[in-house]
Amino acid sequence: MFYFRNVPDEIVCNSIFILAGGKVPPDILARGKKGFGIPIAKWFRNELRGLLLDTLSERRIRQQGIFDYPALAQLVTEHLQGAKDNRKQLWTVFMFQLWFEKYMGSKAA
Repeated sequence: MFYFRNVPDEIVCNSIFILAGGKVPPDILARGKKGFGIPIAKWFRNELRGLLLDTLSERRIRQQGIFDYPALAQLVTEHLQGAKDNRKQLWTVFMFQLWFEKYMGSKAA
């Protein structure tokens, strides 16, 4: 597997251009490295909705005692209703909760 993180953009682009046999448009190669986003906002509204609601439930949040439940509930509601895109805040709290429960477990509170 190739890792390009520490390789200069110019070398990566030239290597891709050579490997692609000149079929990659030059403007694509000239723009430099670019990541891609994952559809977390959509997943929270659909596929991950149940897990999000369970993980950030009032019982779990209040039991843990770290986050302000009403403020968090507002973020969740706004996001699920499509009023605001709170995916970054929700993802951070969501991942923290999963980590906390796995590694801190009953040591909490």
